[in-house]
Amino acid sequence: PLYDPMLWGSLSDAVANALDGDGSDMVALADEYLDLADADIYFAVGCLDSDWPDTADELLAAGKAAAVDSPHFGESIVNDYVRCAIWPAEEEPLPPVTAPGTPPILVVSTRNDPATPYEAGVRTAERLASGVLLTYEGDGHTVVGNGVPCVDDIATAYLVDLEVPDNGTTC
Repeated sequence: PLYDPMLWGSLSDAVANALDGDGSDMVALADEYLDLADADIYFAVGCLDSDWPDTADELLAAGKAAAVDSPHFGESIVNDYVRCAIWPAEEEPLPPVTAPGTPPILVVSTRNDPATPYEAGVRTAERLASGVLLTYEGDGHTVVGNGVPCVDDIATAYLVDLEVPDNGTTC
């Protein structure tokens, strides 16, 4: 697994150790997280798709305010987005993709996805001329192929046997 508790211990242990003055486990966890993917694309999309303060000072002030509610992580998480306040490029919106004339396109959206809002999947399926929505009533990101039998069976039937589920099917 990407996070091996035998190697690094739990996040709660790492936080407790950091509060006691030893941040080595937190650094190890951060290094492991940063090795997962290049964040440049994430920030390029996030900075251009959302509204941000106009100056770095405004964003840093928002970080100070976040520290009131979340003293351990609030300020650092907000401050990580300071790059969005000074992003060097303007947005160039793309026209909506509707894919007219295509066979049915399966869109899987998870109700409690921590990274992609459920409604984004709903809108995508609605926007596509042949979009078919499969809803997973659960938690997590990228559920297909992650051991949820209902979702995996439907996705496999769609990809292998070209069986299209009813629009609005829920697992």
